[in-house]
Amino acid sequence: MRRTLLLLLILFSTVVYSQNIKFARKVIDSLGSPYFHGRAYCTGSDKLVAKYIVSLFKQFRVKPINGTYYQQFNLSKNCITDSIILMIDGHKLEPGKDYIIWGFCPTMHNSFKLKYVDNPKNWRKLARNNLTNTFLVVDYQKLKSYKKSYRKILKAFTLNRMQAAGIVILTDRIFYYKPFEHQKDYALVFIKRKAFPQDARIISLSVNSHEKQFTTQNIFGYIPGRIDSFIVFTAHYDHLGVLGQIYFPGANDNASGTAMVLDLAHWFANRKTPPKYNIAFILFSGEEMGLLGSIYFVEHPAFNLRKIKLLVNLDMVGSGDQGITIVNGKEHPQIVEKIKQINDKYQLLPDIGIRPNAPNSDHYPFTLAGVPAIFIYTRGQYKEYHSIYDRPDKLPLNKFTQLEKLLYILTEQF
Repeated sequence: MRRTLLLLLILFSTVVYSQNIKFARKVIDSLGSPYFHGRAYCTGSDKLVAKYIVSLFKQFRVKPINGTYYQQFNLSKNCITDSIILMIDGHKLEPGKDYIIWGFCPTMHNSFKLKYVDNPKNWRKLARNNLTNTFLVVDYQKLKSYKKSYRKILKAFTLNRMQAAGIVILTDRIFYYKPFEHQKDYALVFIKRKAFPQDARIISLSVNSHEKQFTTQNIFGYIPGRIDSFIVFTAHYDHLGVLGQIYFPGANDNASGTAMVLDLAHWFANRKTPPKYNIAFILFSGEEMGLLGSIYFVEHPAFNLRKIKLLVNLDMVGSGDQGITIVNGKEHPQIVEKIKQINDKYQLLPDIGIRPNAPNSDHYPFTLAGVPAIFIYTRGQYKEYHSIYDRPDKLPLNKFTQLEKLLYILTEQF
């Protein structure tokens, strides 16, 4: 058995380094391109991506489940697809580079006074004023200085408990963008400190937004095994879409995980002998809106969840020079031990970290349903997240093939 596994590993290595990384790059380049508009719903790009994934499944001869590759479900999203204009004292800022507006922003076409918050800890006093024509300006560094109460104060401002027309948070680095299902009655704007004129007095904002209902879809397929149980690889293919005139490429989050699942599907489909277990591949939509696709799948499973021996969710696996982290690893020490043994033997990754379970990706609904599920992400110097700079040409993929090898060997030993 060991000799067979070693031969498989050698064969896998020659294929991976010459072909698989090229395929992964091609997938990530495609998913992160302007053609797919950030892989969300307001432009219909989620459906374009779904067709792309299914075309690859068919090309690889990955079989549909119950006669279909698709599982449709509904969601809502507040869409901001028209161009946004934001000016500070008449100076126009550039979206994505100078500022980000969070996705619950309502339609606004007006100018507002700027009021600076010198002591963010006393935010309750601000709530006594009439701020309906005012944007509050708070410095993120000041918020961070309140170490013990930092998160509580930040939450007060992001939730606008002062009932202002809007909140401006000044940062050294643009914050991440966050989409929302529904509008709120204020705008939350993160502005780069260097782009914000000193002692500015007026902010002007022109933005159109509208809530819409969409039908989107999970995509799945499988490779039959010798035993009627499943090992499942999952990733979410959706991302943030567009914000006015900009789009979010989402190379690391999560074109990288999607590419790895598709690459694993390609490999298992081309095996000369069937795998031990059925190998299922699920690509979720709706993750960025709150794990909606994985929740729907768990509530409407395409196969018996009790047949799942192991589920590995892959989200943000585009780096790895500092190793990987296994979320839900503390709850599954035997799985972690298998992974560490493989890594020690073949010296694939520099470090394997472990975290307790958290509702931070699509593994989570499965764990609540009693499925043995882990979530793996890579760690490294690449830090882009929910920004316009998470681009395919910047993604290193420096431990992509090593992680993929580890997962392949894991399925052989499980």
